Amino acid sequence: MKGIRKFCAKFFSSIKYEVFLGIALINLVVLLLFFAAASYSTHRFFISDRTESARILNAQEALLIENLIRDVDKHIMNLYFSDDVRIVLRDRSTGSAEYIDSYYSVKTRLAGIIDLYPEIYGIYMFDLDGKHLYSLQRQPVQHFIKNQDGGWFREALDRNGAVHIQGRHESMAESGKEVITISRKVVDFKTYKGIGVVTVEVDIDELSSHLMNGNFEESAVMMVMDQDNRVYSNNDSLCQGILADTEFADKLNSNQNYFWYKNQGKNYYVVWRESEITQWKIVTCIPREDMLDLSARLIRIFIFSALVAVILSIFISYLYSARSTKRITNIVEQLNRFSEGDRGIIIQVNEKNEIGFLQSYLNVMIQKINAYIQTEYEEKILRKDMEIRLLYSQINPHFLYNTLGMIINEAEKEGAENTTELIKLLSGMFRYNLQKEQYLVPLKKEIEYIQSYLLLLKKRYGEGFTAIFELDHTLDEYPVPHIFLQPLIENCIVHGSCAGQEKLDIIIRTLQTETEKLIIIKNTGNILSREQVKELNDMVQREFEVGKQERVKTLQNINFRLKTACSGQCGLNFEFDENYVVLKIRIG
Repeated sequence: MKGIRKFCAKFFSSIKYEVFLGIALINLVVLLLFFAAASYSTHRFFISDRTESARILNAQEALLIENLIRDVDKHIMNLYFSDDVRIVLRDRSTGSAEYIDSYYSVKTRLAGIIDLYPEIYGIYMFDLDGKHLYSLQRQPVQHFIKNQDGGWFREALDRNGAVHIQGRHESMAESGKEVITISRKVVDFKTYKGIGVVTVEVDIDELSSHLMNGNFEESAVMMVMDQDNRVYSNNDSLCQGILADTEFADKLNSNQNYFWYKNQGKNYYVVWRESEITQWKIVTCIPREDMLDLSARLIRIFIFSALVAVILSIFISYLYSARSTKRITNIVEQLNRFSEGDRGIIIQVNEKNEIGFLQSYLNVMIQKINAYIQTEYEEKILRKDMEIRLLYSQINPHFLYNTLGMIINEAEKEGAENTTELIKLLSGMFRYNLQKEQYLVPLKKEIEYIQSYLLLLKKRYGEGFTAIFELDHTLDEYPVPHIFLQPLIENCIVHGSCAGQEKLDIIIRTLQTETEKLIIIKNTGNILSREQVKELNDMVQREFEVGKQERVKTLQNINFRLKTACSGQCGLNFEFDENYVVLKIRIG
């Protein structure tokens, strides 16, 4: 097990085998999808082809039945125009010579219809009272005709000349022959009144002999079902099983023209259609093995072809991955030598494609790294020297801070309260200034620093300016850059006093909205026009660009510090106001 894990770890750690595995998997998926699609398409094609063949065969059988019914019905209708038929059906003088001549003339005519169509088993003619006048069969029978019960007879009369078709039943000749009957009321074309009924019996055996003349195997079954599900077929044993199965009838009535059906342990694919004239269903049942036999053989060929294609794909994928990754492996070996300290390596550029570009780029990178290492070594020595100098420079600020503490003590002893207060403010500001290692400080500390700064300036300028603070104390602990407000306040005082006004007002406000945390600084004095506000904002946003004035340099520096320390959305933005110079500072 451990050996298998080591092999897998080594296998997947090599780019050659990763590329091989990736290409092989892609080819495998593509091949499998292709052969799966081909197999499915082949399967669907053969099912569709067999289904279409069965539909054509069903349509042909339906057309055969319908044409037979039309032809027989046409011959019956031709009897309308026969004077002999009118004499036989209406004249009760059966002993007259005219009646006898007409009777045999009609009989000869009916016999001719039987001879014309081999499917016709017998023809019968009745008067309106139901008395049979003619009974002609293709084969002589031993018994007399049955008395008709009036059901089909009444139906034929009630149709007023329309054809009446009766499904499978026993012949009226008591011969045991199974037939279907086509009946029509005979109408006198002169008076347009019914004078009798003609019934034609069609031999079921003859109709069955026409079934299955299509391109199906002998195991396929074709049947015709009338409205009462009485069937004639080329496979009586299967028909008996179907007649006993209600599931089959339910599926036929579900308006689905094809479905799978299981009977006597055997699966059939059933395709059917309904005759427009008789409303009978013509059904073809194809055994599953016949339906899918050729498809299964082709699918087996597809599977074998897929296996061969997969083996070839794996072999070709391995050759391609080995060739493609060899160049990358060479580059990796050269880089390993470089990482181990060999600074003099040069990667050979052998190609003009992406690999060649990578080789050239790595050569340039190695040269730059060598140059950088040399420069970094020299700068490291220089930084050490600067750190020593910085250590010495920190002695003076601490000395001054300690000296201020001593002066405060002496001033308190002498009772100079104002002087003591001013020195304390200056000492606190100096101590805050020394906290350079704290890049971010609470906003409250920055405000306190500004308040001390303004108190010292107020002592200097007297009543020359006023400072108003409107603070949202929920922002007291919010982190801001160290000493970023003091240059902005100083800017307000310097440029605001240039306007020559007697008094300068400064308003410092902190607030928080749903989306922003803001500091707004307003001052009277030198009011900016809209054009000046736009120009100043444009210059402030040009980070690292040297401004035309020292004022712009300071604003650019602070704007950059805010974007770096808080977020890219933070920074300075001047807004136009008719009474104030307004600077909006977004800190969050």
